[in-house]
Amino acid sequence: MTSLHEIFLHTTDAVFATDATHRIIYQNEAFDRICPHAAGRRCYEALCGQTLDGKRYCSPGCPVASAMLQHKAVNDFDLVVPQPNGEALFVNIGACAVSRELRPVSALFILRPINVQRFAERVANTVNGHSQPAPEMERLTKRERTVLHLLSEGYGTRKLARELQVSPVTVRNHIRSLLQKLSVHSRAEAVSYAYRKHLM
Repeated sequence: MTSLHEIFLHTTDAVFATDATHRIIYQNEAFDRICPHAAGRRCYEALCGQTLDGKRYCSPGCPVASAMLQHKAVNDFDLVVPQPNGEALFVNIGACAVSRELRPVSALFILRPINVQRFAERVANTVNGHSQPAPEMERLTKRERTVLHLLSEGYGTRKLARELQVSPVTVRNHIRSLLQKLSVHSRAEAVSYAYRKHLM
């Protein structure tokens, strides 16, 4: 029988597979780059995914994993996955249960990056109605607003530093300050907040 390694040898998509206890028992190189040291860990521990509006999604009670064990169909879904460098990766995930021939594999997951424009559109689509500009935004300095705007365009720390002609340490300080002022805990939450409040 063809192995998962052979099936996904030449794909550029990130792929991982779990067993019935949700432990990762297969991952390809593309997934290794997203989640280093994931082998043997439960998927929710490795991904630590959030929804596009910054809420925790990956957990022991994951509805996707439960559906997979019952061989139910699951629609693809979007997640924000924190990276080791502190940045966020926006991905769309497809999931499916597998046949008994591939046991102990129980479920298969394929991850594809979401471009920033698509991310912005999806966040906007989760908002019902229109929100008034938030007073928290008024507390941001001009530089912090610029940083937030560039974060929404997918800039990471190094690219931000080059664009603003400052050090990565200064960039991190700006980000830390704007996160505090917006009462959020991650870059992804800050971008989501800005789009929910129609500030971008």
